[in-house]
Amino acid sequence: MQAIQQNSLRWFYGLTAIYMLMAVFSLVNEFYWLLILPAGILIGYSALYHLDKLFLFTAFCTPLAINLSKTDLGIGVSLPTEPILFGMMIIYLLSKFIDGRYEKSFIKHPITVLILIHLAWMLITSFTSSMFLVSIKHFVARLWFVVIGFMLATSIFKDEKKMRQFIWFYAVGMAITIIYTITRHSINGFTQQSAHWVMTPFYNDHTEYAAVLALMLPPIFGLMLLKHKSFMYRFFAFLISGLVIVAIVLSYTRATWLSLAVALVSMLAYVFRVKTWAVVAIIISMVVGFQIFQSTVLYKFGKTKEYSQNDYRGHLKSITNIKTDASNVERLNRWSCAWRMFLDKPVFGWGPGTYQFQYSVYQLQFEKTYISTNLGDKGNAHSEYQVH
Repeated sequence: MQAIQQNSLRWFYGLTAIYMLMAVFSLVNEFYWLLILPAGILIGYSALYHLDKLFLFTAFCTPLAINLSKTDLGIGVSLPTEPILFGMMIIYLLSKFIDGRYEKSFIKHPITVLILIHLAWMLITSFTSSMFLVSIKHFVARLWFVVIGFMLATSIFKDEKKMRQFIWFYAVGMAITIIYTITRHSINGFTQQSAHWVMTPFYNDHTEYAAVLALMLPPIFGLMLLKHKSFMYRFFAFLISGLVIVAIVLSYTRATWLSLAVALVSMLAYVFRVKTWAVVAIIISMVVGFQIFQSTVLYKFGKTKEYSQNDYRGHLKSITNIKTDASNVERLNRWSCAWRMFLDKPVFGWGPGTYQFQYSVYQLQFEKTYISTNLGDKGNAHSEYQVH
């Protein structure tokens, strides 16, 4: 036994010495990527033997990932998550191919079937795309999110404990991002203008940031309600829930505020067991009412003069300003372009991921705003969020 321990120590010291030499070499030659070799080896080992633990680690890293396209490198990759997800996808698919075991109930499930049809159509339209490389990269990125976020996650989440661990890992990572964002926001006086960029480099803008916060709030709030858990467990869930709510308010993202209001109404309908027919009847009544009073509603919207601003009440009221509020009018501009593009290529379209590079020529001068662009550098069809 002592001989084995001595042999292990020799290996440890030997590998440490080799790495120290490599580190000195990388620093002298400014080849800094070599310094992350141990982390790469650890991630590779986890992917081969502990895929579930690497999955949880990725959940923690996701809110902290940095998109290199927004840096001087200009590479459209989020580090460290996307390379890890890609490697996990390859290992997961190879393992399924080698052992040949699939759950028929999972493959035949309607949601799985719809997702596979969606992926198949994305692949087809990538080959007919106006920008093949953009579309095929978009397809591959979508593929690793589906394989890991749906297929692997489904097998891991059979253990309810793993599901709660996933929420916690993501919440802790997100809490770090929130604290960083609020700190920068406070330095700039919590203004609406600074709310657009203080979350960089972790998120591109406040809409993407707030959307993630809104999606995160219900599960972390749910952890707070687990009565069988300890007081400290629920207290930390309460603290993070409060932190998320503060972050949502400070994001100045009206769509998120409205979405949470709708979600709250939906939750109350579920809690009080409102009949399905009553919910359907209310929705139909609202649609019919809008159609009947459409001209009046649009006239009222057109008369709204509130702009996006620091005052929360005025900022919320500006949702209905479709005449002079640049954010609202730009949405209409993007959607109109998307509709005209669809009319030109209604079957195969322009290709996945190509909208932001193709829509500019479909803009009409009278629909443009001061935030319109012809360079494809200000996002996709407005409110169509890309996965982070």
